Amino acid sequence: LIKELEVTVFTFERDTEPYNKAMDEDLMKLSEDSEGLQVHALWGHTMFDPDYLLSLNNGEPPLTMTSFLSLMSQTGDPPKPKDPPSTLPPPPPAPVSCDGVSMYPSVPSLSDLSEYGFQDSDKTTWLVAGEQEAMKVMEEFMAQRNRVAKFEKPNTEPTALEPDTTALSPYVTRGSLSARLFYHKLKETLKGVSSSKPPVSLKGQLYWREMAYLIGYATPNFNQMSGNPICKQIPWLT
Repeated sequence: LIKELEVTVFTFERDTEPYNKAMDEDLMKLSEDSEGLQVHALWGHTMFDPDYLLSLNNGEPPLTMTSFLSLMSQTGDPPKPKDPPSTLPPPPPAPVSCDGVSMYPSVPSLSDLSEYGFQDSDKTTWLVAGEQEAMKVMEEFMAQRNRVAKFEKPNTEPTALEPDTTALSPYVTRGSLSARLFYHKLKETLKGVSSSKPPVSLKGQLYWREMAYLIGYATPNFNQMSGNPICKQIPWLT
């Protein structure tokens, strides 16, 4: 596909999970096999580059929040997200002759994906997806300044009919809302206001997330028990 479309720049977002790490390493080797191809691998799902955090902690991930907060005291604020580009190059002309690759002229709906088993009638969630909705939900929550300042976990009601937290987790998890943008919007909202502190505060929730991804990134075999140095080894009956 790279050869057919004469791609010269290949950019992708790196991830921390064991499966993704192996795949990312293969993608970063593309430049070795494709003459003239520039490969740019970027960190966007986490607030910091995991390798940078590890470099500040002797190559080891902090395994407690106390030690992670100590690490955060060295980093300062995460980088601010960059402004979106003013223009984007057009997609390649269809059809693309590559097995297993399908291209759509715009973001597909569930009905467009019916050949893969997705049906509109199967939709069960109330969640409205996408970046625009994520920004709307964030702004509505941040407008409640006193609530933001006093937020403490676990002093929330998980059984409430209406979300008692930010309701932003699915958007941050799926990349619709930048964790860095969330962090800096939170900082802006709380400027000059007395507020709860990490690890129970909203800022603390972002820290818990960051620590979890860092541990997953730096721990061998994090996705399984066997060979995982921080997982209790249990002789399960088979």
